[in-house]
Amino acid sequence: MPGLENSTCPHVRTLIDDKKGELLGFWKQLAPVNDADGKPYEIRGTGGSRFRYARDFKWAWQRDAFDHINTVPVFGAMMQAGQLTGRMQERMKAGSKMQRWTRIDEFDWFETLEDPEA
Repeated sequence: MPGLENSTCPHVRTLIDDKKGELLGFWKQLAPVNDADGKPYEIRGTGGSRFRYARDFKWAWQRDAFDHINTVPVFGAMMQAGQLTGRMQERMKAGSKMQRWTRIDEFDWFETLEDPEA
C-alpha cells in the first residue's frame, strides 16, 4: 500500500465456496515498523477480502474491508513516534476521497449475487 510499503497482511483464514465461485480471506494488518515494545504495529479488528471467480484463472472482482476505526490510534501512535511516512500522512488527509476507494453507494456486492437467497 502506498505509504506503508513493506507492510504485511498474513492470512489467518480462507473460506472457499466452489459452487458459487467465491472466496473470503481474513487477514491481519502489520506495519513494517515496530512499536516501543518491539512488536509490529497492528491494526486490530477484522480485515478481509472477498473475491468472485471469473473463470480462466481470473477474478471478476475483489473487495477489501477492514476496521477503519482501529486505524486511527495505530496511525496516531506511529505519527507521534515519527514512524508514519509523509505519503501515509497524505493518504490519511485524503480519507475516503482517496483513489480506488469504493463507496457503498457505488458498489453493492449483494446485488452482484446470482442468487442472493442461496
